[in-house]
Amino acid sequence: LFKTIANATAVDNDKAETLAVFQQDGHITINRNNILPGIVTVYNAMGKKLTGVSTTGTNTVLNTNFVPGVYLVTVTVGGNNTTKKILIK
Repeated sequence: LFKTIANATAVDNDKAETLAVFQQDGHITINRNNILPGIVTVYNAMGKKLTGVSTTGTNTVLNTNFVPGVYLVTVTVGGNNTTKKILIK
């Protein structure tokens, strides 16, 4: 009656992106565990793209003075996206 599927999907944890996103004085800082080249994109709460920058290190600072609000920070590395929400006060 039941059929067992033998396929399994594994995640390579060495390639998984870990992000820490925080703000200070209206600037956004992104710390990540991956040194591969990537793109950091910031969207407002309505989904409008505000900025996009290339990154090649583990620490990226966006020196744009963001007004108070909710933002989505997306890091794209090798076609994989990781998104974090941040509140600017």
